[in-house]
Amino acid sequence: MEQIALELSRLNKTMAEILHLIQKEMKKSEEYAKELKEKYDKE
Repeated sequence: MEQIALELSRLNKTMAEILHLIQKEMKKSEEYAKELKEKYDKE
């Protein structure tokens, strides 16, 4: 039982790290999209 709890908490930590990375990438692509939009709005 304790082993299962340990594995679950490890999995939870991994999922949190993955989510964090995804959010970082989404933020980057949002900023990129904003830059592109500004560039095209000027033209």
